[in-house]
Amino acid sequence: MSGAPVFKTKAGRLTPYALACGYIETRPLKGFRDASVTLWRECDALHVRAHDHANHERLFWESCVETLGEARRLFDRAEYVAADWKGSALVADDGSVYLPEQVDS
Repeated sequence: MSGAPVFKTKAGRLTPYALACGYIETRPLKGFRDASVTLWRECDALHVRAHDHANHERLFWESCVETLGEARRLFDRAEYVAADWKGSALVADDGSVYLPEQVDS
């Protein structure tokens, strides 16, 4: 099918075209019980937002208007950003994030 639109890159990420068409990239946040991070485009703005669904709260919401690369880096590092936003956290060697209330004293 030559000329068919491409919605995903070889790495499995959404293409700029897919984001412009309204597709949303999402994944669970590691180290959180029930949380996810979302990347989407709205007009000229790229948004990256993380939610903690278990506690019904937004962990962070950044609007990245510079580049898709900047938005993807934030999307990929969402665990660290969310932990920093909520306060001090422990980050394990495997990348898991443990918030203070999840760590036994």
